[in-house]
Amino acid sequence: MAGIDEFALLRGQRYATIIIDADTGQSVEVLPDHKRATVTTWLREHPGIRLMCRDGSGGFARATTDANPGIVQVGDRWQCAMRRLFVSPTQSGRIRKEILGSDGLPNPETVRGPQHARKVTAGLRHWRRGVVGPA
Repeated sequence: MAGIDEFALLRGQRYATIIIDADTGQSVEVLPDHKRATVTTWLREHPGIRLMCRDGSGGFARATTDANPGIVQVGDRWQCAMRRLFVSPTQSGRIRKEILGSDGLPNPETVRGPQHARKVTAGLRHWRRGVVGPA
């Protein structure tokens, strides 16, 4: 299972894509942009991927389908949690309790907290130092 998401190299101006092994949380590849063609090419070069965890990006959905229509696509935890909390508030209260603790904050066992995000972005900042900008 792979996970895919974009991140800003230069906020609002330059983006890259990270692909992770969703089972281990280890990064597999950092692509130089978040273009559909780049992601499609990478996925075609890695035919062993059977399940893709992604955000709501239509570009990633189309790239995955273009590369291999057989790849099962699922929403990441953040997308699923937000959809369950805000898009479908009429669903049972049990869902809210699964995602949020009694204090109303995300349950760290259900959704990874900001410490994990800081650790990942610190690694990306270190990686980014070696990235050469556009010509």
